[in-house]
Amino acid sequence: MSAEIDGPGQVPLSQVLQDAFDVFFSFAEGILGESKAQEFVAESYQLTEKYYGHISRIHIDLNRKLSYKSREIGDKEILGFSLWMHKFMTKLSDFMIGIGQIEPEKMLGDLSNTLKPYGFFEYYEHARELRY
Repeated sequence: MSAEIDGPGQVPLSQVLQDAFDVFFSFAEGILGESKAQEFVAESYQLTEKYYGHISRIHIDLNRKLSYKSREIGDKEILGFSLWMHKFMTKLSDFMIGIGQIEPEKMLGDLSNTLKPYGFFEYYEHARELRY
């Protein structure tokens, strides 16, 4: 499944992923502070890239804005984003003992309904099984 970045009549998937990233980052920032959250984002991206090279199709700039190598966002990008966000949240929960299991569907609220058809949560759940 893929979606054009500028899909007609609906919020572009690129914006949905940016909004989801912002939610994950804000959650971590509220606990860790901006500097440590930024460090965890970078470390989790690098670690994800080491084991899933397709994450390199997604770029993040210094202002935490996501961009994509291709005009279409497909399964590889969504899988990469899911793995990355899972690793990001894992780093957070490993660092902050007692935080408990992070539930992305609850955290993302209304965005969950938009992300669900693209398989984001399935990929996220499968990422729980990976150890890297």
